[in-house]
Amino acid sequence: MRFLITLLLVLVATVAAAVLMMQEPGYVLIVYQQWAIESTLVVLIGGAIVSFALLYLLIRMLRIVWLLPQKAREQKRARRRMRATVGTDRGLLALAEGNWAKAEKLLIRFAKDSEMPLINYLGAARAAQKQYANMRRDLHLADAHHSMPRATLAIGITQGELQYAQGQYEEALATLMHLRSIAPKHGYVLYLLMKVHERMGSWKELLELMPDLRSSDALSAKEAADFEAKVHQQLFAAAVKGQDIAKLHDAWAQLPRDMRQHGDLIVIYVQQLLALGQGNSVSEAILREAINREFNPQLVRLYGQVRGDDAAKQLATAENWLRDHERHPDLLLTLGRLALSNQLWGKARSYLEASLGSGPQPETYCELANLLYDLGEEARARELYRQGLQDAARASCAINVDRPRPRRRATPV
Repeated sequence: MRFLITLLLVLVATVAAAVLMMQEPGYVLIVYQQWAIESTLVVLIGGAIVSFALLYLLIRMLRIVWLLPQKAREQKRARRRMRATVGTDRGLLALAEGNWAKAEKLLIRFAKDSEMPLINYLGAARAAQKQYANMRRDLHLADAHHSMPRATLAIGITQGELQYAQGQYEEALATLMHLRSIAPKHGYVLYLLMKVHERMGSWKELLELMPDLRSSDALSAKEAADFEAKVHQQLFAAAVKGQDIAKLHDAWAQLPRDMRQHGDLIVIYVQQLLALGQGNSVSEAILREAINREFNPQLVRLYGQVRGDDAAKQLATAENWLRDHERHPDLLLTLGRLALSNQLWGKARSYLEASLGSGPQPETYCELANLLYDLGEEARARELYRQGLQDAARASCAINVDRPRPRRRATPV
């Protein structure tokens, strides 16, 4: 609309100028030395306009001719970029399909003409590693850095991932520590560091890493809590290997309060105390409180092996748990053991037989067989010993009854 209005105004102005000039064409005289030019104003203006138009067209033609080589180069580059885009797409498709050799070849071939050569080099590095060509992988990563120096984080994460996947934990650790100095709170960098430290068994370093892991988005709150418990468990297990009761108590005291309520850590602590002959009232109180918080079969089994100050009260405590876990085989085994410690032979036999009925276990067979042997039922005790041994053997060596068997040779006459 604006163009039409402008065109209309130009036409009106042109017509008005033409009418005025026809009424008064004017007179122009130009004198230079011995030269003189006479003309009307209309002819002079018309000639000037034509001359300007011709000059403009000449300049445009010269500019077009001057820019022809540049246009040709741009078109050539555009065609190469188009081929590179298609080639890169084919390379990434081959990478997704697991055709490593083809993917690496295509991605490297079209990397220089690609609009994003970084993607080509990183993909080629992954393809090279899948072919166990670590040297080519590192060369592709170096090319990726040269193609886009500012992408240090992306390149470093890829390098750390590949080194970790290849089992190069020392190299991966160096790469990731450098990245952490650049981006201290980067969630994925912290996650990869966590995995590398875990593989290397660097539990102290992992404990130092935990605050940053919890504050980042690398792990959910539950995952972070579970993993921190695992770290403390490993550190605690390492601290109590020396069979030193003082070190054992020190290691337990150094655990954070919430960690001392973790079932797996309590199991390790009490097992070590039992191994050192210290399954006393302290162990009984720790287990009782833990089981009251959360019923844990491992803790329940240990509760039957520790001895508190009051055996009758310990048995009554365990019998209270029957209300919610009436047929639990581990609880029934523990009740049988506690009844034995209270010299309640009939009750012990009932609990142990009920435990076998709920879920036979070698330990239960052994406890019941020992009791029956002491009560004079030797034949029944031997049968229970045999059944317990069979169950223990099945647990450690599964028998495949359908496997091919050798034919027995005939006895020579």
